[in-house]
Parts: sequence; structure tokens; C-alpha cells
Amino acid sequence: MDVFETNIDADRPPLSHQFYMVAFVLTYLVAVLRSSPPHNRGARNTSSAVKYGSAFHNLAMCSFSAVTFYHTAGVFEGLLETGSFGEFLCEYVPRQWDVIGFWGWLFYLSKYYEFIDTFIVILKNRRPLFLSFFHHAGAPMSMWSLVISKHPAMALFVTFNSFIHSLMYFYYFLATFRRVPRIFQQIMTSLQLIQLFGGVLISLTTG
Repeated sequence: MDVFETNIDADRPPLSHQFYMVAFVLTYLVAVLRSSPPHNRGARNTSSAVKYGSAFHNLAMCSFSAVTFYHTAGVFEGLLETGSFGEFLCEYVPRQWDVIGFWGWLFYLSKYYEFIDTFIVILKNRRPLFLSFFHHAGAPMSMWSLVISKHPAMALFVTFNSFIHSLMYFYYFLATFRRVPRIFQQIMTSLQLIQLFGGVLISLTTG
């Protein structure tokens, strides 16, 4: 079945060669390590440029994630229609690959744009959390492996991840201008944990 073949150099999407992935991730790691402040004890940068730049970035990511979810949400309908996880992966996803593959590739590219999250923290004169730093370095590698292998599990990952990101970046956008009730932060944390364990479960069942 073509969808499971990994030797796809002839039709490899642009910027999905391993050279670009390694180069972008290494550049990100070096740039963050060299530009991060040594501690968080300095004065926070609250300039308008950082504030509105952060707001624009969060709104852009929210919009892109929502559009991605809109175009890929049909996979859940497909999962219900087939009634079988194996049939869904082996038959439904390959039939829909033109849509899933395109939006999956765009979602892969967006992982490089998400590097900006870390640099916004640095511009605020704050040291990035290691977990966030590690996540942003690993996300492009995970998406790259799904894109080049054309793994059908990418359909579920992109759909669920884009849904979570649309809510998360909207939350960050609101938090740029006003204090958001704590309940929303707790909801976002819970959804991200569900996403994490859901991703692990999908990996274990489809690996």
C-alpha cells in the first residue's frame, strides 16, 4: 500500500528533506541557548512592540490552527463510519490523503513558525522553561517523521493537535491584553495532557 511506503523521494513535499529539519532545529537550539537570559530576576520587557507582536503571533497561530482543524475534522466522521480503527487507518485515510497530506505538510511547516513562541519569552527578558524549549525542538521532528512516512496516524494527530492549538493560542491572545480566569488555564492544561497521552496511545497502537 503506497501510503505506508517510506521511500518517497520522488514526491517528497518541499522543505521536508531531513537536511532542512536538522538545520532548522539545530539553529533554533543554538539561537535559544545563546540569547536566553541567565535568570528571570531582571525587569520584564513590557514594551508595546513585544506586546502587540505577541498578540499578532498568537492570533495568526489561532487562525491557522482553526482552519487546519476545519479541513481535517472529517477524519472523526470517517472513524465513526468505518467503526474499526484498523479499517480507518488502512482504507479511509489513504482515500483522503490528498487533503490530509496537504494540511499535514502545512502543519509540519508551522512547527518551525512556532519557534517564535520561545523567542517571545526571551524578548520579554524571561528564560524559557525547559519543557517548552524541549517541546518546540521535538515537535518538528515528530511531524517530519509522519510527513515523510505518510503514516495514516498523522490524520488523527493533526486534527486533534490543531483543535487544541486553536484554543491554546486564542487563550494566549486574550492573556496578552487582560487577565484570563484561572479556570481557562486549568482547562487548557487538562486538554494538553489529554493530547499528550492520546498521542502516546496512538503511537503505541499504530507503531
